[in-house]
Amino acid sequence: MKKGSLAFAFVFSILLLPFAKGQVGCGLYDVSPETTKRMSLHDLSIKNGTPKRNNPTYVLPLVFHVFHQNGPDNLTDQEVFDAVNLVNQAFCNTGYYDQGTGVDTKINFCLATQDEDGNATNGITRHESPLADMTYPDDTEVKTLSNWNPEEYINIYVVREISGGVAGFATFPSSHGNLRDGVVVEYPYAQN
Repeated sequence: MKKGSLAFAFVFSILLLPFAKGQVGCGLYDVSPETTKRMSLHDLSIKNGTPKRNNPTYVLPLVFHVFHQNGPDNLTDQEVFDAVNLVNQAFCNTGYYDQGTGVDTKINFCLATQDEDGNATNGITRHESPLADMTYPDDTEVKTLSNWNPEEYINIYVVREISGGVAGFATFPSSHGNLRDGVVVEYPYAQN
């Protein structure tokens, strides 16, 4: 099922990014200094064994690195926006994903609004490249070409094809912060 594919990959990716530091004004969600402080206090209360009832919503910035060869694999901005919206519905247990069970995870995703240097961005990079066709699990070249600090962003690499029998994959939490950190997905599964 296409709608669940990208959401499933995100389940693994959130384990890789405990909290997005310094990202302000993320899409529809504004992570203000006050929100950041409240989230930090919530984290501290959990560590001390005294969690508070009004859990904050965590907002994690995404960067979509679209590797394409000028075909339908070059996703439009709208297709990326729609994919982020679907993932947010999955994590909030709303829309298509509300089957009468489940809960709101209090985790939202947005496209990054600032790059690593503080410049404005829409959170989408594009690369016309033969790397759009890759072999699982060899993602080093793709991730070397385009990688934002994985301790501050969740990197999503959209490619045309992954040979090896998979539609997408994510790294394990032990890869957090290193070059391999991120999610790779074939373009049809990044669309809604």
